[in-house]
Amino acid sequence: MEIRDFSRIIGCLFAVDILLGLFYVADWWAGMPFFFISRLVSLQWEMSLASWYSTVQLFALALALTLLWWSSRRLDGGRHLSLALFAALVFLMSCDEAISLHERLGMVMTKAIAAKEARGVFAERTGYWPYVLGLPAAALLGVTLYFAARSLRDAPVTRVKLASGMAMLLIGAVGLESWWNFASEGAMADVVEPWLEETLEMLGVTVMLWGALQGLERRGVAIAMRRSSS
Repeated sequence: MEIRDFSRIIGCLFAVDILLGLFYVADWWAGMPFFFISRLVSLQWEMSLASWYSTVQLFALALALTLLWWSSRRLDGGRHLSLALFAALVFLMSCDEAISLHERLGMVMTKAIAAKEARGVFAERTGYWPYVLGLPAAALLGVTLYFAARSLRDAPVTRVKLASGMAMLLIGAVGLESWWNFASEGAMADVVEPWLEETLEMLGVTVMLWGALQGLERRGVAIAMRRSSS
C-alpha cells in the first residue's frame, strides 16, 4: 500500500494533540482521583502518553525532513545541507523528549547558579534552561530553518507550514515555559500553563509534519507499506 494523500493522517494527529490536552484538564477537573491515570495523562511528568506521543511525533518529523532533504539532494546536487542539519536537530529534540534532558539540565543549572536547592529562587518552576539553553536553541533552529527553506523553493506551502509550526513550538516550549515562572499559584500555574504549552508544542509539530508531508507529496514521493510475505 502506498500513501500519497496524508490529509487523514494529519487530521488524526490534530485530534490527538487536542485530546491529550483535554485528558489532562479533565483529570484535574475530576480531582485526579487515580494516580496511575493522572500520571498517564499528565503533561508535566515523564513516561506519560503525551511524552511518548511527542517523542514519536518528533521522530516522524525528522524522518519526513530527511526524505525531503534526500529529494532536494536529487534536485540540486546536495547543496542545501542545512535541511539535513535541521532534520538532525529535530531528531535530537525527539531524543531529548524521550529522556527529558533539558529539564534535568535546567535543575542542575539552577542549583549551580543559586548554590542551593531550586526553591525560593528565580525560575524555580522551570530551572534556568529556558534562558540558558532555550533561547540559544531557538535561535539555532530558526537560523537553520531559514537556510533550509532555500531547498524548498518549489514547495512554498511547505516553507510556510514549517515556519509557522516552528513558531508555535518555540512559543510553547520557550515562551510559555518562561512565563510559567511568573504565573500565580493555583489553576493558572498547575493546569492552564502546562495545557497551553504542551498543546501548542504538539500542534506546532503536527503543522510542521503536515508541511513536510505535503512537500513530499508535491515531489511525488510516496511512502510504501508492505505486508511481510512470511
